[in-house]
Amino acid sequence: MINKVLLMSLRDADEQYISEQNNIKDVFINSSYWWQNASFVLPLLLGSTSYIFGQIFDNSGAKGFGIFLIIVMIVMLPVVWLTWRSTATSIYFTDKEIIALHLGKVLKKITLDNLQSIETIEYLGQRRYKLVESDEIFFTIDNEFDDVSEIIKTITARTGMQP
Repeated sequence: MINKVLLMSLRDADEQYISEQNNIKDVFINSSYWWQNASFVLPLLLGSTSYIFGQIFDNSGAKGFGIFLIIVMIVMLPVVWLTWRSTATSIYFTDKEIIALHLGKVLKKITLDNLQSIETIEYLGQRRYKLVESDEIFFTIDNEFDDVSEIIKTITARTGMQP
């Protein structure tokens, strides 16, 4: 059984789902939230700052730029929400599977015996790992997880596969 402190660190929906499962070996948490997405946060912060600066100093250019960035943020909201819905909020391991959850709903299940490869994907200085079971079944582990290296070590220990 998993550590009670770890279980309490999960989001409520993930905690409820995982507490009802049997044979859990490891749990890993994604501690990020939808609003931490740069496509949302940067226009919000810069737009608000620019607009407030424009109001204080009566600068129409700063106000206009602030309004533009706030509109960009509003346009990006549906994109951020849609991508967030497919982001794993936790991953847990059983003896035979890796299961990715998003707020208590199963996103992906990969059977460890059927895992074909662990691919390393590097993009703009960020390293991701793609777990491939077949051409249609794969799961990407992003840097949002608290300890990606431990997830990969756990997979390697259970399958003998190296990235």
